[in-house]
Amino acid sequence: MDMSRLSGELLYSADPEQLNSILISQFFIDMPEKADSPEDLATISHIMATIVGYLQFLMPHLTVLKIRTQNLKASGAKEEYKIMMQRRDVVEVICDILKTQRDTLSRMITIKQEINKEINMV
Repeated sequence: MDMSRLSGELLYSADPEQLNSILISQFFIDMPEKADSPEDLATISHIMATIVGYLQFLMPHLTVLKIRTQNLKASGAKEEYKIMMQRRDVVEVICDILKTQRDTLSRMITIKQEINKEINMV
């Protein structure tokens, strides 16, 4: 993905629904169904590294969105505050989805390792 197209200003100023659509299209990852072969494990490893890169990009922006949300709340700008909260929530949900995917992939590898251990013990 070309993350240069996703500037901080887009994340901080886009309409929340538009932002959600953009982030879904940019960060959607097809999850593998299995972790049986060495090729499957290589694919999973590559996807996990990609997810980490996505999180490294999004998390600092999430922090800025949280700060801006608090600043708008403190200033009393109710309408701008509500919109910034929505942007923050959109980015937070995308980060949560990515973390869940990462955790699921990690668990798939762990299960494969446990199965291999049991097979080798027999």
